[in-house]
Amino acid sequence: MSQKIIPKVFICYRRRDSGYAAKQIYDYLQDKFGEGNVEFDISTIPAGEKFKVYLGRRIDACDVVLVIIGDHWLTRDENNNVRLYNEEDDVRFEIERALKSEVPILPILVGEADMPSSDKLPESLQVVPTINGREYRQALDSEPQLLKIANDIQDISDSRRQSLLSRSALVVGMQTYSSPKLDQVPGALEDAYRISNLLKSHASGNENFRLKTISNDCTKNELKSELQHLFNSEVDVALFYFAGRAINEEQGYLVTQDYSRQNPGYAIKHLVDLVNKSQALEKVIILDCCAANQTGELFERKKSLELAEGVSILAIRRDEPDVNKWETESATTQLCDVLEFGGADLTGSVTIVDLYNQLNASGAFRQKLYFRANLAELGSIREATPVIDKSILANIRVYFPGSPNEVHQLSPAYEPEAEPFDDGLQQIFAELQSLNRVNLVEPTKHKHMYHAAMEDGSCQLTKRGRQYWLQSNQGRFGAPTRTWPNENSNSEDKESN
Repeated sequence: MSQKIIPKVFICYRRRDSGYAAKQIYDYLQDKFGEGNVEFDISTIPAGEKFKVYLGRRIDACDVVLVIIGDHWLTRDENNNVRLYNEEDDVRFEIERALKSEVPILPILVGEADMPSSDKLPESLQVVPTINGREYRQALDSEPQLLKIANDIQDISDSRRQSLLSRSALVVGMQTYSSPKLDQVPGALEDAYRISNLLKSHASGNENFRLKTISNDCTKNELKSELQHLFNSEVDVALFYFAGRAINEEQGYLVTQDYSRQNPGYAIKHLVDLVNKSQALEKVIILDCCAANQTGELFERKKSLELAEGVSILAIRRDEPDVNKWETESATTQLCDVLEFGGADLTGSVTIVDLYNQLNASGAFRQKLYFRANLAELGSIREATPVIDKSILANIRVYFPGSPNEVHQLSPAYEPEAEPFDDGLQQIFAELQSLNRVNLVEPTKHKHMYHAAMEDGSCQLTKRGRQYWLQSNQGRFGAPTRTWPNENSNSEDKESN
């Protein structure tokens, strides 16, 4: 990115150990990164918030956690036990939360402190001494030291945001509920796990979404917190998939484990409000819900649920199941097939529209669909194995250079069996035949490409082929890898002379 993104920093320290040094670091970073980007003291915790719940959310939202280590960091309690060995110790909680959430830690040694050895720490914290940190010695000139810390924070933040990919997904599967009033949703967990496995990487093996999967044990507040973390993140694509139960009391709810009549779950209206405010370029919601029979009607009824640009919602209604006669193949099974094997796009790129079209084309399922989107352009959810190599698609505009309506003249020299042998033309013919097999190119007057070549015929782009020609001409598939063989031959003749 050309513009630096301001990092968010959490400062972990003990007041009696390093409070003064921590305050100096805080003041400098606050001036450097701006108010609201540095978490420092319990005074910033809103009234009524649970202490550790709030701290956990703030740590999760940060780019770097500074661990301030002073001379008395390994302080002992009234029973002469090292505080860090107490699982309720706040400093231990903050470091463990950062490690669990994969938020980078930057140890800062202050006063005359040295880095403690791993054997003096509880097992969950023994990684801390292995992390390269910084020193802030108050006896020395503070400005250069603080500047180094600030620069380290910026570098770590930039590196982390690049490594986190700009695609995040939250997948939730709720199959069984503790409330006796709610039936199970057969297949929901299996669906969630399969979706997760497909979303985490492309068919090539390259990483796709940074993924979090939650199964069964999810309360309303936990779901709310995870959704806020997902859609408040600075990413290009944020995707939320939910398989479970939904109910339609008043405004519609995704039912969570702590269901009650007074607390039915997370309101779909709140979900849409959150997504509409997200700064992600594309926001995708896929709801595969049992009893969500009015999800679509909900969006139609309430103007307040209009979608912001970049938002798409695919809602699938599972009919109330007969547990003994439940379909072996769910709508999500079809979604997974498209994600795994590709949709209509020959390059293997799968969009939310591909997912909807696949389900809509199948009349054999009991699920009902609702799809709504406000998209300026379609982004890929996953790259499946391409049906045809992109380089061949890029070459379309070489084989039909004037316009998509141009005819490509063939001759026997294109066919490998013909004499004299022309390797360049035969390589082109091989690619034209590949385009023919995927219905992008067809012989003009002959039934088969072989006969068109052997009888001095021609070929042309099909209606679908002309669409791909336009995309090729716009550079979607990259630069062409072919030139006319006579051009290559001429250049080779010049070199040999």
